[in-house]
Amino acid sequence: MSGGNEANAAAIEAVRAQFPVLFNEGRFDELGKWFYAEDATALPAGQQPIKGRDAICAYFDGLYQSVGLRFDLDVISTFASDDTGYLVGTYVARTGDGNSVPGVTHEAYRLQPDGTWKCTVDMWHDTQ
Repeated sequence: MSGGNEANAAAIEAVRAQFPVLFNEGRFDELGKWFYAEDATALPAGQQPIKGRDAICAYFDGLYQSVGLRFDLDVISTFASDDTGYLVGTYVARTGDGNSVPGVTHEAYRLQPDGTWKCTVDMWHDTQ
């Protein structure tokens, strides 16, 4: 389900669709450039905010390396105006030892000067 500017909502969903592909392959430099605005903030549950694309990708790389973290993502709803939008979704985080945890996410997006959409705020928490 999407709303507002349908073309922009679809563009946001297309950006997000690449997140698990790049993450699960450990391509964090590419993930950062594709998905996050330079000034993005991540809000992991129970932790202090992580500010900046590079710091977010370093955080994820650490989880990828230490526990073999991988993601499956789905979309609940997306809304976009002409230059901002948000996505509400679900995830399943899987570790290398076979454990998995479901969760929900809320992501804010902003249209960049080059015409691409980037995530500016990425917030998530487990639902288990």
